[in-house]
Amino acid sequence: MPTRTVSDTNVSVGACLGTGAAAGVLRACLLGAVQPLTGVALSAEYEDVMACDELMAASRPSRAEREDLWDIFIARGGAAGTRTSRAGRTAR
Repeated sequence: MPTRTVSDTNVSVGACLGTGAAAGVLRACLLGAVQPLTGVALSAEYEDVMACDELMAASRPSRAEREDLWDIFIARGGAAGTRTSRAGRTAR
């Protein structure tokens, strides 16, 4: 079973901007080595931050790519409740 973690939105922002160890944390989540945990409030914050074009102006991935990353991230993780990703897949 992978290690579980709750990562604040600054990890996703740092990973998209290519700063520090944040990219490694996101990579570990996407590869299944770490299970990201999130709840409704944190999920909403993630979606707001990842969609903020002003904040993400220097982001390596495009807005569409960030949305895809979010869908994969939430599909790999656990949530306090069930939510539907942008692609319509249900994650727990």
